[in-house]
Amino acid sequence: MKDENGRFVIEGIKTPQDIVDSIFTFSQGLLKIGDMSMWKIERAKSKFAEDFRSSVAEGVRGRPVNFSYLNEEYDPEGLYPIDCRVQLKTGRPAYIFSITSADKANSTTATIYYFEKKKLYVPSCAVLHDKIAEKPRLRLEEAADKILQNPRSAAERLDTFLMKYENAA
Repeated sequence: MKDENGRFVIEGIKTPQDIVDSIFTFSQGLLKIGDMSMWKIERAKSKFAEDFRSSVAEGVRGRPVNFSYLNEEYDPEGLYPIDCRVQLKTGRPAYIFSITSADKANSTTATIYYFEKKKLYVPSCAVLHDKIAEKPRLRLEEAADKILQNPRSAAERLDTFLMKYENAA
């Protein structure tokens, strides 16, 4: 099987068995292409996770940070994970979420509302990976206190966001 300007071609088909073999080869080729595409998507998410962590660590300017945080007091089952908990200089927490997909935007929105329902009002910030579908993004914008467009923005803007809550206390 070869690629001719975006068209996959298998040459040398002469017998019915050649057709069977070619279909098998073609399907195996498509599976391999699909595997490579998924690998690229997973690698991009992994790279974003690295960028998210380093940007948050830089952006919080020395405040204590806890990644992959679970609030055991209000969420003992761990149904509402928090990507990052930052301790403000006032002692209060702030939550930072890594948004990699529409599903993650929806689950983060649910997490924010869950803690509000428990009367635990924690400042929340969402850092986006890529373009998020409109409805999940709008729901997230309604729930979160701050949306940052990418990890680079997080490194630059997180300190300002956190200082607003420290100074308001």
